[in-house]
Amino acid sequence: MSVTGVIAEFDPFHGGHLHLISEVRRLVPGTDVVCAMSGSFTQRGAPSCADKLARARAAAENGADLVLELPVARALAPAPLFAAGGVEALSASGVVTHLAFGSECGDGALLERAAKESAEEGFSERLKALMACGKSYAAAAAEVCSPESAAVLGNPNDLLAAEYIRAAEKMKSGFEFVPVKRVGAAHGSDELSEYPSASHVRKLLAEGREIGGLPLPENVKNILKEEASSGRFPLDSAKLDAAVLAVIRRMSREDLEKIPDGGEGLGNRIYAAAAWAKTVNELCFAAKCRRYTLARVRRAVWQAFIGLTRGDQRRGISHLRVLAVGKNGRELLRRMEKTASVPVVTKPAALNSLGEECRAAAELEARADSLRSLGLSARDDYFRRSPFVLKP
Repeated sequence: MSVTGVIAEFDPFHGGHLHLISEVRRLVPGTDVVCAMSGSFTQRGAPSCADKLARARAAAENGADLVLELPVARALAPAPLFAAGGVEALSASGVVTHLAFGSECGDGALLERAAKESAEEGFSERLKALMACGKSYAAAAAEVCSPESAAVLGNPNDLLAAEYIRAAEKMKSGFEFVPVKRVGAAHGSDELSEYPSASHVRKLLAEGREIGGLPLPENVKNILKEEASSGRFPLDSAKLDAAVLAVIRRMSREDLEKIPDGGEGLGNRIYAAAAWAKTVNELCFAAKCRRYTLARVRRAVWQAFIGLTRGDQRRGISHLRVLAVGKNGRELLRRMEKTASVPVVTKPAALNSLGEECRAAAELEARADSLRSLGLSARDDYFRRSPFVLKP
């Protein structure tokens, strides 16, 4: 029986995500769908605008059979580590046979070629050297790989797809790859579409757009309205500014250089900017330069706030926390009791009995959830929140 894995953020879940899951079911007939999803913080370098259990519920109500949490140390990380974390989580389930991902080109052979070239010895070093001189990733890639691969690696979703393939091959996962061609608005676009970019939806929220007027599936709007009535949506990131700046101003240059994305001098720039910045945005834009992208700066700032270490990023998956159970999720969980290589957790309180490694990982997630909740009117309690279960 086939099970297709998807690595995602769903922040928030929109028509493009629904299209992805629908296409997976069309391309892999009879498959179940398991998602590895970021929790309270995201790869772009920001706290999620919507609560992780609400996003997981939206996925389950729109075709996902099971949603697992991608640990914060891998979610709030550069593309290679984010991809590797997602692949590791899906592999640890022991049931996933296919790996699907959105792609601008939709060409699996081309993506596999790009992944192979980017894994060649010396590629990363040459790429970093060119980017340190101020070149963008796409421009640097164009100089160190074939024109065909450079074109692919210049597209945000294709780049991430190549990282997924690279990670899966390195881990010898045996996954069959299922590229799904993107439709609708491009990544980061403000284009109005049935399939909008998630960044455009978040921008509309920041501008004060009512939930009912967002370009989202109706059931997702209903979920977000419930979240809003309970004080869990939307996140007011401005409430976090003072807390983030207070944490960073207490850190030394050396401390900031030691955070996962803070090396190569970025820690020094964050330290200098934090001395006068009044908001997180001011801090990030002041520290940004040709060498350090805005996404990297943002990740570094939030990593510092949470207290993430390079050791946290290097650790493997200690357990799989279930965030939502969809139509066939119960059957998948029964299978995973025999196949999973790490404990599968449906009740977070059970983590206290699973050993020191699981407890330490759970405490890190609880800290991330708790710090994010400073931007909400509702409180958060990681160890008391059970997964969403879709009614039969």
